[in-house]
Amino acid sequence: FTPKWIVQYLVHNSLGRTWLMHYPESALKTKMPYYIEPAQQEPEVEAELKQLFSGSLNPEDIKLLDPAMGSGHILVTAYEVLREIYLERGYRRQQCARLILEKNLYGLDIDLRASEIACFALIMKAREDDPGILTTGKGLRLNLLSFKDCSPEERADLIQSLNPSRDQKENLQAVLCLFEQGTLFGSLIQIPEHLVNELNEIALWLEKIATGQDLLASKAAESALVFVRLAQVLGQKYDQVVSNPPY
Repeated sequence: FTPKWIVQYLVHNSLGRTWLMHYPESALKTKMPYYIEPAQQEPEVEAELKQLFSGSLNPEDIKLLDPAMGSGHILVTAYEVLREIYLERGYRRQQCARLILEKNLYGLDIDLRASEIACFALIMKAREDDPGILTTGKGLRLNLLSFKDCSPEERADLIQSLNPSRDQKENLQAVLCLFEQGTLFGSLIQIPEHLVNELNEIALWLEKIATGQDLLASKAAESALVFVRLAQVLGQKYDQVVSNPPY
């Protein structure tokens, strides 16, 4: 458990600072009590920072990951900061709730129960802004996942049930092998660059099978998708990675 003031300090000086680097005149600063003004830098460093943070930043494009999220303390505080950012940009309060959950926040943990609590905490936070978020529109899809192990036996069963092509088999097998000790290594698992580029195609293939009529293949596809989605979260790049990991 990370005390709230430490969580606020971490989020205010990472996510909050990124926004203020793009928009120095933003009123967000007045809403972050633990924000610390960055120290004066050398002229060449200042020039580099101006180049890095020049141009606009769309709130919907911000991605923040907590790779050891526990029960979601950091993600809940990040939600609060992101909500202020969206409101500043003219979004309606109800509108920003789903956008933050589906586009901005990502979390991983080796503990299934902890990830379930994190999902509950974020949904309750979002319901403060959109009470009907669970009952209106399309189904809500959070990017909060818990790690699983994929044993050699399970790997072989999944491959056999899915009957992939040669390339599909090679790529899927590579993904599943990464998670043989998923709950031990967690977010320390690294996804090879060549595999990152194949993940979306693998996911689309499995999603199609998961909605098909073959029940055995459908169940196998759903199981395999868990590992592919873990790989997608691990493999993509983020604007901010904020965590207090127990490593």
